[in-house]
Amino acid sequence: MHEITEINHRALAQVIAAYRALEPSGPRTVLLLSPSDEDIAFLRGQFPETRLLVATRGTWDLNQPFPAAGRVDLVVASNVFHYSPEPERWFSNVLGMTRYFILQDLIARRRSTAPDGLCDDGDRMRYRFSQRGIESDFGAAYDLSAQAPHIAHFLLFEGGRNEHHAPPLAPPRHFCALLAAPDRARARSPLTGAGYLKYRVPLLRRVWRSRWRRLFGSISV
Repeated sequence: MHEITEINHRALAQVIAAYRALEPSGPRTVLLLSPSDEDIAFLRGQFPETRLLVATRGTWDLNQPFPAAGRVDLVVASNVFHYSPEPERWFSNVLGMTRYFILQDLIARRRSTAPDGLCDDGDRMRYRFSQRGIESDFGAAYDLSAQAPHIAHFLLFEGGRNEHHAPPLAPPRHFCALLAAPDRARARSPLTGAGYLKYRVPLLRRVWRSRWRRLFGSISV
């Protein structure tokens, strides 16, 4: 596993511990937003009794409200929100369909040689938290202070370096936060039926493909 992924997962584990302190019984459903295979494996280890779901850009455009009637217990997004052209809208749409939201993303990180450090893969945003004195070197960074009423736990941590963020630059800074959704989202009925299957089946396919690759990748002929 790549060092950066390991660092991110350690941070997620700390915030998941804060979530468990609030919800000792744990979640029944966790929706992962555009996860990597490593993210899926990590979260299956964190929540072995939980039904994991997956949403990708093709099944949920975060610029729009969740396209199913129900809610989930927890949403996890790791390195997804730095692609947001409108973070306020994305926060509203996610917090409208879950009880809790764990978000891990970027405060200060260069991903290219461009003046703003943004990559050409749709990279759009960095984050700051002015209420906590946490600033970004990205001029248009979104201020998480707007979400302060929802933030139940916040972790600032040092991210792993890449070829664009090498010394003498200061180390990259990332964050991981636990947000509690408004009461109106908590009051929604749990996701069931066709809406549930729409996001459950892709997770099962990903898991079986990963197992298949591990099995047959280890067989030599």
